[in-house]
Amino acid sequence: MSVLDDELKNPFQRAEQKKTLAADQQTKWDKNTEARAKKRELAAAEESKRVDAREKDRQRWNHQSATPKTASGGVLTAELAKLKAAYDADRTKAKTPPRVFDQDALETLFACVYTVMANHPLHFKSDFNTQSLNEAIQTLLKQGYPIAPRTVEEAYQRCLRDNHFELTFVRDAETGGRVQPRGSKILTPPTAFPHCVWPDEALIVQEENAAEAIRLNSEEAQRALSLRFEDLAKEVRAKFKTPKPGAPNLDRS
Repeated sequence: MSVLDDELKNPFQRAEQKKTLAADQQTKWDKNTEARAKKRELAAAEESKRVDAREKDRQRWNHQSATPKTASGGVLTAELAKLKAAYDADRTKAKTPPRVFDQDALETLFACVYTVMANHPLHFKSDFNTQSLNEAIQTLLKQGYPIAPRTVEEAYQRCLRDNHFELTFVRDAETGGRVQPRGSKILTPPTAFPHCVWPDEALIVQEENAAEAIRLNSEEAQRALSLRFEDLAKEVRAKFKTPKPGAPNLDRS
């Protein structure tokens, strides 16, 4: 290093290059510089100790115990641990986008329905059966089944197996009631196939419910504002349930 380079440095940089002098040769500035250097060394050593201790604590905290536990530290039974694992897997799995059907897909589906129903000439045609079959087909399509005759056949068999179809019957000419053949199994009334709710329909229902709740709250607020305070207090007091002696007041409405 040349003398010119040393002259270009500021006083602080030149002071750091000075070696330790004897106590009688040190100035006040030299003593302060050495004291600050020792403090920096001690601080660096303490920081290194803190980093090592923090890393050890992190390894201890991240240790996975063989016993499954809840977030609060409670021990889970084997059944609850299995249910929690299934829930976590379902919550973290990638969500598949809803299926979208164009006009060509719908026409193909109608052709599949006609093809399958031609193989069931004894099927009782009614609005109830048509609606049940429609809901069953939509449910299978929502679950990922392809648009094919086997999907329609599967929906038909499910409705038939789970009593979602009205069966063919004979009416009495005089009473108009259904005729039950002697010795045959007593038929229970059929139930409609559960309604298949698509994502767009669920969103519309949610928006309608929210709008209805806002409307009801608005009407109730406007009615309360239109009443005098005495009448409003009297109406609220009439709905208050006075607790029995010694019983807590559970009416917080």
